[in-house]
Amino acid sequence: MRMFSKIIGNGSAALLAALGLMAAVPAAAQGQVFSSVTVDTSPLAEAGRPIHAQIVRAAVSPEVSKAFADRINPGDPRAPRLVIRITSVTLPLVTGSSHFTDNDFMQSEALVVDGRGRIISATPLLSPVQAWTASPNLPIDAAEFQRMRALGQHAAYWLKRKV
Repeated sequence: MRMFSKIIGNGSAALLAALGLMAAVPAAAQGQVFSSVTVDTSPLAEAGRPIHAQIVRAAVSPEVSKAFADRINPGDPRAPRLVIRITSVTLPLVTGSSHFTDNDFMQSEALVVDGRGRIISATPLLSPVQAWTASPNLPIDAAEFQRMRALGQHAAYWLKRKV
């Protein structure tokens, strides 16, 4: 630090030191830290589609977990929980003649929940993803799972920036 002071002056050296300290701050400190992150598809199940709800949760959960991995600290009992609640998923029929404007949609919201179960904040999100993101050579179930995973990636990407 002394060498920097001689070269660029004391004020600039202090600024560089401060910037160096800021660069060392982990990414988790830049956003809210949570004790856990879960995906809730109960609105889909309550709408009479329990199997669909399980498939959506299986497709979306890994993407959300991956996106928020650096902001999860299960050892912090004071940290709130993050619940990604999915309220609807729309997958239009994709045929060989589908247009590139055909989109899949997922409505979700990120709920920050305190230790007492109270919702601290709710951030809604509509995720549109082009329906043709799935491989046309996959069986229908596998292609739909891939499309739901793409919706999960989109939601996780944007919710991480908003929450």
